[in-house]
Amino acid sequence: GGTLFYPGLSVYGTSVQGPLLGGVAGFEFGYYDSREDRPGRNPLIENPSLRYLVGYERELRTDFTVRAQYYLEQMLEYGAYKASLPPGAPEKKEVRHLLFLRLTRLLRYQTVELSFVGFYGPSDEDGMVNPQASCKITDRMSVALGANVFFGNEESTQFGQLEKDDNLYLRLRTNY
Repeated sequence: GGTLFYPGLSVYGTSVQGPLLGGVAGFEFGYYDSREDRPGRNPLIENPSLRYLVGYERELRTDFTVRAQYYLEQMLEYGAYKASLPPGAPEKKEVRHLLFLRLTRLLRYQTVELSFVGFYGPSDEDGMVNPQASCKITDRMSVALGANVFFGNEESTQFGQLEKDDNLYLRLRTNY
């Protein structure tokens, strides 16, 4: 067996959140400092990157909330990364985009929740959807029925690698 190796990583960032146009807007920024390989010459170690997240959430009407986010990840030292890849290895994109949408509807005195969560990566042309219906049986117990559906053409992308892992679930949760 081989030796497990966890490369050093430092993360620096900031975030701001506040009211905007009747909802809540947020912005996050992060710098991922890959301390073990800042020049980006080792394809087995994640390159340093810049990451951005912009989001907005608003209750459009009573008990119906919409949340949308845009995520951007920019790999630094991309030329060195490409030059270090072995022949035939899948190549990551220099800039990755990811869109997120969540719709939530509460019904029956907020004891029933219908939700839809969706991710779409325009740069990788992949994504996933997660529809779910849940119901509070008591204050301490709830049941949920949902699905995770993945799509994408490339086995090396975030969601494309899970394309054959679609699932349907039933969850019973008890709180103490």
